[in-house]
Amino acid sequence: MKKRYILLAGMCVMGMLAVGCGSKETTVEITPTPTPTIEVSGKGNMVEMQQSTGIDKTKITKIMGTKTAASAELVITNNTGLEIDCFYTRPSGEDDWSDDYIQDKFILQAGEQALFYYDPAAKDENGVSITKYDLKVSYTDDEESDCLFRNLTLSDIEELKLKMEDGIPFVTYTSLSTKQEVSTLEDAKARMGRTDDEDSEIEENSEDSTSDSQNESDSDEDSNSDSSSDSQESSDSEDSFDSDDSGETGDDSGSDMRTAAEGTIGQSVDALNGACGGANSVEYDTDAESGSQIGYYYYDDFTVSTIEQDGQEVVTGVW
Repeated sequence: MKKRYILLAGMCVMGMLAVGCGSKETTVEITPTPTPTIEVSGKGNMVEMQQSTGIDKTKITKIMGTKTAASAELVITNNTGLEIDCFYTRPSGEDDWSDDYIQDKFILQAGEQALFYYDPAAKDENGVSITKYDLKVSYTDDEESDCLFRNLTLSDIEELKLKMEDGIPFVTYTSLSTKQEVSTLEDAKARMGRTDDEDSEIEENSEDSTSDSQNESDSDEDSNSDSSSDSQESSDSEDSFDSDDSGETGDDSGSDMRTAAEGTIGQSVDALNGACGGANSVEYDTDAESGSQIGYYYYDDFTVSTIEQDGQEVVTGVW
């Protein structure tokens, strides 16, 4: 009997221990740790910035340069109206150009964009950080001369628009530091010896010349209608003489001077000077591929390019 009581007591103790373990498991039940919410405000701000500038860089498929962890990116928009097939850079003030960044990979059509990767920490041969760059583009049309865009602080630009107006290459962009629209057109005009006053005067002279020519023609017709047959012959002779004079005046206009300049392509620069006279200003550069000297002769409403061949300066294009 004693053994039976002991056995019953042991069974009660075991039951109590079992209940105690169950209770412990209930009170310390492991709750899954909730997944922390990751803040994406920075990413959201980046998307908003791209939308505010109207640039979706993910859709730009034409790439120049190599993307690295340290590289900066610049959007190049071709608003020159021509097809670009070569793109070069150099630190402003230096003579040597980089290799072509396009390298026959694509043609940047008019209105298209390309993404250019460059090293924002690049230094020149003296170990000085490069802050300003010159850019140069070549066109698929061999009759079009290379265009230069100078003194650009690339780190202050997100999108660079290459443009052309009356033969003058320039750029526009929105400054990242000032948020202001910038245009280099006036600087390019000043470098080429062109001013707004001169352009306006040329246009007015052209209009006055056309008006005077028309008035003289109308007057001659009235005189011819009222005169006799003898005076008709005299008037016809005078009309012919006046017409020749008007033609000579036309040779001095911008369009005829450009035509005369185009007629000297392939000839020496002396032929250019003989046909058009001296340029407003002249600038020289070095061709990146051949190392030959290239000249740029800036006239009122067009530019003439030359290149050194066999020790002689030869006209290569007019634009």
